[in-house]
Amino acid sequence: MQLINQVENLWDLYKEKKYEVIIRELENKNFNELSDNLKELYFLTTLELDSNVKVIATNGIFKELLSAMNDFKNHNFLYAANKLAKWLLNKGFYTDLIIERFFYSAKESQQYSLIIKVCEHFLNKKYIQPFFIKEMFYAYFNLKQYDDALRIFEFYREMFDENDLQMVAIILMKLRKFKEAERILLGVYKKITGKDYQNNYEKYEEYYKYKYKELKEKFLNNKIQDDKELTEYAMSCLFSGDYRTALQLFTELKNKLEKVA
Repeated sequence: MQLINQVENLWDLYKEKKYEVIIRELENKNFNELSDNLKELYFLTTLELDSNVKVIATNGIFKELLSAMNDFKNHNFLYAANKLAKWLLNKGFYTDLIIERFFYSAKESQQYSLIIKVCEHFLNKKYIQPFFIKEMFYAYFNLKQYDDALRIFEFYREMFDENDLQMVAIILMKLRKFKEAERILLGVYKKITGKDYQNNYEKYEEYYKYKYKELKEKFLNNKIQDDKELTEYAMSCLFSGDYRTALQLFTELKNKLEKVA
């Protein structure tokens, strides 16, 4: 019982990222006499402290997690993603750090189906958090399952913010729901400028159609001045029915924003 309590206490410290405390708890003990569970918690801790301690073979309850986190440290993201997914799907011991490492590894190794599986697991357990919703949304997008991505957005709309709306508009355009995409993008415009478009939709539509020819000529002659003007051109393309160009431009603009972030 004492050993179980010690493992649970150290795990709680690990969840709270109190790594130095864990080291102090264990450093005065004879390492060879420690249980495998405690050894694994020690090694998990040293990985977070960038220690050069060599991880030795163990057979405790954290064995699989230790292997996964070691793979992550060594940038073996495909192995880390699969092992962390298995851990999250089957074990009761998890932390925000483990979840973050899983998502990072899965995206680096393009394991989008695995992301969806893990997200569904937590949602089924009623662990509904914005990061699970958004990770699943973007995983569906990367798998080109646009209907499913849109379904997630519509069901959990309150968990998305203006930074996600441009992607939603891109999905709507890919699904050929152009009028809906127009209104989403005008909503983004409102958040940026503070100008309400809802009572002036026809005015904005007329404005962007009018600007289309001028901005297209500037674009073709590489005279677009900045991203603000490029956004204007993208909106003009959208309202003028040049959906392919609009989609390309909004995707380009979104990628630029992601690089800045």
